[in-house]
Amino acid sequence: MKQIQPSANVRTATTDDAEAACVAVRRSIVEICGPDYGHEELVMSDWLANKTQDNFRKWIEASDAYSVVAVSAIGDVVGFARISRAGFVQMCYIVPEVLYQGYGKAMLSTMEQQAVQWGLDIVKLNSSITAKAFYERNGYQLNGEPKMFGSTLGDFPFAKELK
Repeated sequence: MKQIQPSANVRTATTDDAEAACVAVRRSIVEICGPDYGHEELVMSDWLANKTQDNFRKWIEASDAYSVVAVSAIGDVVGFARISRAGFVQMCYIVPEVLYQGYGKAMLSTMEQQAVQWGLDIVKLNSSITAKAFYERNGYQLNGEPKMFGSTLGDFPFAKELK
């Protein structure tokens, strides 16, 4: 029997979401991405350094980007994503409990729609090794050489032409 996936609710982030978005992103980095990077202390501390509630408030308020949250059926923030007006996806993270349930895809699609509204033809991003297959499944193609992130090859430049 096919499991029915919950419909992912994505909305524009507000400053009231800053704390929950910060927690969701930090959990995603540590719990989902961390194992792929061997939980290397330097990698994790660098990755998490700017993931503070104050920064999330600033990122959400900024006029040079668009931020969204994914919200569960019971109203919990389970993901956060952000795209710059230049068309660069700066973040797209979900908590472990909602992996493969459409939340990441819904946030990514919402950001792509925003890029189209801004008149952009292409979206770019740098992916972790963890999210590489996710972006490939969603039509992104490698757009340069990957770089090392700690001792792991894990900074993959991707691009997607918008239609």
